[in-house]
Amino acid sequence: MHLDNIKNILVPIDFSPASLIALEHAKYIARQTKATLNLLHVHETPNFSASLKRLLFKSDDDQKNVENSVDLDLQEIAAGLSSEYSQNVILKKTSGKIFKEIVEAAREVKADLILMGTHGSTVTDNFAGGSNTFRVACMSQCPVISVHSDSGNRGIKNIVLPLDNSRETREKVDDTIAMAKLFNSTIHIVTVTTSHDEVVKNRLMRVTEQVKNYIEEDKLEVVTNFFVGDNITELTLRYANKVNADMIVIMTEQEANLSGIFMGPSSQQMINHSYIPVMSIRPKDTHGAAVAPY
Repeated sequence: MHLDNIKNILVPIDFSPASLIALEHAKYIARQTKATLNLLHVHETPNFSASLKRLLFKSDDDQKNVENSVDLDLQEIAAGLSSEYSQNVILKKTSGKIFKEIVEAAREVKADLILMGTHGSTVTDNFAGGSNTFRVACMSQCPVISVHSDSGNRGIKNIVLPLDNSRETREKVDDTIAMAKLFNSTIHIVTVTTSHDEVVKNRLMRVTEQVKNYIEEDKLEVVTNFFVGDNITELTLRYANKVNADMIVIMTEQEANLSGIFMGPSSQQMINHSYIPVMSIRPKDTHGAAVAPY
């Protein structure tokens, strides 16, 4: 799945600042692509014990009032979006495990892109932040753009494309090109490594040149950079902030454990610590092996 023909965008909404800012970014992309906006609100039912429910709602009427308020808020947002840019807006409410419902909704609407908020590592796991963002990015068949609660509502003029020497690193290049063509963006290739070995560095330089030439075939502006350091996430973020990047594109490295596949620490660190929107792309073929993030 590539982003050269975006028809459906899924936006999970819980009315937090992060999810509403994600919606602003989704609106911006939808204007350029004429895509349908699919707004999803999930009420998480598991682990919602009777005692906790009694603390939050004094009666069934209280719970019903909250649900009615959510319905009205969603309808108001949808009406405003429809009026603002005359595109289709579809609402959906569901209950269940949040990350599972988001992934399932993406399948149902054939989403080409998911935009969802993340509060970063300072807030406990909830709808728009914590492990749900990671799980969605890990499980989703389409790219996921995570938007921090402090992300600005800007265009997409500078995209940072980190590369490393992994087999999977090039899988995100086509999606990066598609996004750059939509917004006439400059692509900043950031080749990062923790190795000081000259053989490794020379191989990475060759990969960088190949990717640069490939991108330039689409008449896009490309800037190349090469960094060596102990933390590739910090190197990437430092450069992205320096050039006022509007998006960082990463692969979701997935590591095998006894319970299956989970997203590794580098991707979590990038999503948690970046105030710049991060587009996460799931590798096409992991075979249960570790996959490098960049």
